[in-house]
Amino acid sequence: MRASGILLHISSLPSRYGIGTLGHAAYDFVDFLVSSGQSRWQILPVGPTGYGDSPYQSFCAFAGNPYFIDLDILHEQRLLEAGELPPADDKNPARVDYGALFKERFAILRKAFSRGSPRDKADVDEFAANNSDWIYDYAFFMALKERFGYAPLIEWEKPIRLREPAAMEAMRRELKAEIDFYIYIQFLFFSQWENLKRYAGLNGVRIIGDLPIYVSPDSADVWANPGLFELDEELRPVMAAGVPPDGFNKNGQLWGNPVYKWDTHESSGFEWWIRRIKASLTLFDTVRIDHFRGFDSYYSVPFGESTAKNGVWRKGPGMKLFDALKAALGSADIIAEDLGFLSDEVKALLKSAGFPGMKVLQFAFDPCGQSDYLPHGYGRNCVVYTGTHDNDTTAGFFKSADREDALFAAEYLGVHPGVSQTKTLIKAALASVADTAIIPMQDYLELGSGARMNFPAGPGSYWTWRLEQGSLTRRLSQEIAHMSALYGRRPPVPGMRKIAPREFSGKLRLLLSAKYGAIPETAGIYQLHGAIAVAVRELTLPDLEASVEVFKNRKRVYYFSAEFLMGRLIFNNLYCLGILDEVKELLAGAGTDIGDLEKIPDAALGNGGLGRLAACFLDSAATHDIPLDGYGIRYKYGLFKQSIKAGFQREEPDDWAKNGDPWSLRCDADAVTVRFADIEVKAVPYDMPVFGYGTRTVGRLRLWQAESPIPFDFELFNEQRYTKAIREKNRAEDISRVLYPNDTSARGKILRLRQQYFFSAASLADMIRVFTKTHGEENILRFPEYHAVQLNDTHPVVSIPEFIRILTDGFNVDFNAAFAAAGRVFSYTNHTVMSEALETWDMKLFASILPRVAKIIEMLDERLRRELSISKLSAAEAEEMRIIAGGKIHMARLAVYVCHTTNGVAKLHSEILKTDLFGSWHALYPGRFQNKTNGVTQRRWLGLCNPELSALFTRLLGTDAWLNDLTLLRKLKKFAEDKSVINEFAAIKQRNKRRLSEYIEKTHGVLIPPDFVFDVQIKRLHEYKRQFLNAFSILDIYYGIKEGRIILPQGAAFLFAGKAAPGYFR
Repeated sequence: MRASGILLHISSLPSRYGIGTLGHAAYDFVDFLVSSGQSRWQILPVGPTGYGDSPYQSFCAFAGNPYFIDLDILHEQRLLEAGELPPADDKNPARVDYGALFKERFAILRKAFSRGSPRDKADVDEFAANNSDWIYDYAFFMALKERFGYAPLIEWEKPIRLREPAAMEAMRRELKAEIDFYIYIQFLFFSQWENLKRYAGLNGVRIIGDLPIYVSPDSADVWANPGLFELDEELRPVMAAGVPPDGFNKNGQLWGNPVYKWDTHESSGFEWWIRRIKASLTLFDTVRIDHFRGFDSYYSVPFGESTAKNGVWRKGPGMKLFDALKAALGSADIIAEDLGFLSDEVKALLKSAGFPGMKVLQFAFDPCGQSDYLPHGYGRNCVVYTGTHDNDTTAGFFKSADREDALFAAEYLGVHPGVSQTKTLIKAALASVADTAIIPMQDYLELGSGARMNFPAGPGSYWTWRLEQGSLTRRLSQEIAHMSALYGRRPPVPGMRKIAPREFSGKLRLLLSAKYGAIPETAGIYQLHGAIAVAVRELTLPDLEASVEVFKNRKRVYYFSAEFLMGRLIFNNLYCLGILDEVKELLAGAGTDIGDLEKIPDAALGNGGLGRLAACFLDSAATHDIPLDGYGIRYKYGLFKQSIKAGFQREEPDDWAKNGDPWSLRCDADAVTVRFADIEVKAVPYDMPVFGYGTRTVGRLRLWQAESPIPFDFELFNEQRYTKAIREKNRAEDISRVLYPNDTSARGKILRLRQQYFFSAASLADMIRVFTKTHGEENILRFPEYHAVQLNDTHPVVSIPEFIRILTDGFNVDFNAAFAAAGRVFSYTNHTVMSEALETWDMKLFASILPRVAKIIEMLDERLRRELSISKLSAAEAEEMRIIAGGKIHMARLAVYVCHTTNGVAKLHSEILKTDLFGSWHALYPGRFQNKTNGVTQRRWLGLCNPELSALFTRLLGTDAWLNDLTLLRKLKKFAEDKSVINEFAAIKQRNKRRLSEYIEKTHGVLIPPDFVFDVQIKRLHEYKRQFLNAFSILDIYYGIKEGRIILPQGAAFLFAGKAAPGYFR
């Protein structure tokens, strides 16, 4: 299968503290790869770097680099306090300063060791036992290096260097604490690595690691296994590895690594190599073996030479090694680095081994046209690169290339003036027949030579390049995804499927006839609506099935929200499926204006921005092929239907589904029982499809309807006790009857609490049912690997203690382990700083309804109390952070405490959260707070609702890609002074204003001239929503006109729309 990926080393990630790490930036890069249509991430060796900071000169062939341990994760794990973190690298310098890292990083890691070593002892002991073939030698080696002032191995005291037993035992006792420290930081590295690799795998990304053929002379490998290398009696290399003079360096490359005693390796059955390859294949999905030709024949230089000119070629192990590997490990996913001059014997070895080799396009452009690296000569079993870490960036390559080479490359690639040479080379790689194409990140960013990772002749000043913050833009992601799809390398996600008009017409007529006994010409709007919805659902069933299949092993996002303000689904769904115009024509042909379907009420499942944000999340996720499901409540009456009488709001039931809900599918088989202290309720799911725009991905909104397990007591009814016969039915159905019931009384508060727990408990039960069916109950602690739950405001925060209750009571998980799992699963979005929206519950009331969940909250509060007691906060500050305070449960505090991230919905709002509302929390857990500015889906709010303006934008931009990437609208700036465009824009606006004016006159009997300025505010009515400020502004304008201070040549009309909560009085 054709695939593509990106080469970017861990150290180059834009992490916060001086070097790339295995933390959030790494996870973000996996997400970037997925959104870019990439399925491979290639990195360089991840071992602990030694002199020259080269990943190819490591202190151990099996160990991980401590610099890659993410400090923010350690902070989140309570292994570091906020004050112990180094200053955040907010400016993100373009280079790694290894000297600075060496001075401060290990001191920080020692603090984590002091806290974590006792806590993690059992896990560390198990880790060490599983890696006993190398971990103790490595840890001892590093402790000794520190003891000897980091001198190289050859300068150590002879008894230790030669591992004399008495000296070893004495030093082992002396350095026990240091040995334990180095074991512990390897435990941290591998723990973080395994989590990252698992995340990548769940998202369909395979990691390609790098295995250097040689090891460093100053390494635990040489110290512990001297008999495997050509060394003298003092452990000094006799012969050193390198390559002869070549295009990189006229003196050759003198690496300095000791060469192997291949006869000794062969006599042991290549035991050391089998362990090494096995460890690498555990660490990575695919292993690139560096300098593959060295297994056929290797270049050996007498140790101490100043150049590599006087070396000789010697015979390597050949297929004997790879036969042994195959016998021990079976089929291994290996890439052979077969660059440079290859003899016929090397080519034969590669063919016999069956590994894919490498093709580097920068090596291709010899004017003679005979290079093996030219794409027309490739076979499929290879990996093509524009360049590797040893090459210049492609931009730098073209800038410094010989004139003849550059001319040949331009002719071969078809490069023309004004065309990017870098992008042309990338496209050549992607278009080739090679099974896999890997492009360095620097090339996608079109960076120059300053971003080069390494120059083989001089390692001292290289390996330091870092990716700048903000480089991985959505625009770049979409560009990469487009190229990958264009050349058939995008992973198999559902592609766009166009429903044929004839197919849809036939299905619609069939459904109208079968269900209503009608035809399009005679059907009413509700009949048409129902038939169109069912036709769409049936015709997109293959898309739904494909989405389930594609994403079945991917981590999914679950959006818990009390509101989903979806709008009229029929227009949005037809628009996303690309058949709105066809259906419009079909209905027009039958004598029906599609606009008549506006009379269909939208699903009353939300009220304001919170619900609309939830709906936009669902739309965006499906459009960008992100597996996301929404969970909420299927309200029978929603908020209410509003009317205005004598200037006051009047509320009436909004029975939005009385004429059917054809977009939803009832799923009785997935019903869940939700238990309160005094009642059991049946939660029945209704599934609503969410269609992505321009893709076959179908998301799901699952809404729970509350019903009684015993809906009707026939015996009581027979006794003519009619009210009691349906009392339990009504008690249950009340839970999903109305959005935001009036909670000014205790009964109202109880109903609200029941609502929040009802959908939270049902949703978690549903998720866990699916997980255990797939992965088994014994793997419940792997639940966070497959599930991320976003809590949309504070209503669903009760999900957190409920999740912990399920794990502790249902699966016998230790409370602390359940707490840690919850922290990995949940994230929290805060929408407002208003105290009434932060959800506090009277502890007694809460416990009377949910006693076990209340107990879990008490345990969380006690855990927090212990943490706060050892913090630097004052007693008063600590008390303000308690989850339970003053007899009340503070749900927002609970969310911030457990969730791994808390975000606001605007930059200013997020700053207020950090500096005011959650200021103490931010001081204690700074890494948990983020900003995610609310956006809207341009597909509904521009493409669908303003087709004339959308058509103008598409024509001006020459593409409709802005419907998936709103940043493209920036290109419209160049038309800001174009009078013809401005006039067309104004004409569209005027026509839209005229339509609104006509609608207002028709529905309200008020005539507003279209030439007036329309000042519109649509928002939930509340004093903090600023309608008062707007009203005062109107008064000021009015009096200003009266007094002559203000002139409005065209007049102005002020339009308000919104609902106020029924219990909101002033």
